[in-house]
Amino acid sequence: RTLYLNNNQLTGEIPSELGNLSFLHHLNLYDNQLTGEIPSWIGTLINLKDIVLISNQFIGEIPSSIGDLINLEWLLLSSNQLSGEIPSEIGSMENLEWLWLDNNQFSSISDNICNQDDVLLYETGDFGGYEPFYHFSCGNNYICDLIPTCLDTSIGFNMGGDFESFEFNYQPQNCEEPPLCDEEIEVELWGECYNI
Repeated sequence: RTLYLNNNQLTGEIPSELGNLSFLHHLNLYDNQLTGEIPSWIGTLINLKDIVLISNQFIGEIPSSIGDLINLEWLLLSSNQLSGEIPSEIGSMENLEWLWLDNNQFSSISDNICNQDDVLLYETGDFGGYEPFYHFSCGNNYICDLIPTCLDTSIGFNMGGDFESFEFNYQPQNCEEPPLCDEEIEVELWGECYNI
């Protein structure tokens, strides 16, 4: 029921054969070098209680099939290269207790996140003896427009984890416009770049 392969320097994509492990409750692939997208067949593993994919190199969007995992309590996807919209299905996952999406490249989040429990969105808790840990962390992404109103007061929206020291710290969204000029050798005047 448990597959812990964390800290093993695994490479490549998640093998499709894992989709046959319908009895699986715990999938932990933390701190490897796994690549590719999170496969859509992950939604067929309906007995999963936790998915821990922190500190890999996953790309693409979270598959909408994640919403089929009605027993899921932990969805920990920090420190990858995931992008696009955080899917609306996450707002309907009634058993979700920990949702870590920080340090990725997400650009939007559905208003459905506001359907989640207040404990998930606003509180901290004891996580395996480490306290306080944010139930929800989404800092250091690119979510700058159309932010759901429920996240206006969610501290975790701009928090991120350092998983070597097991601490959370302030990591705002990346919303600043990149500089027009190369600031080391140019200066901007009237919307144009001039060599120094």
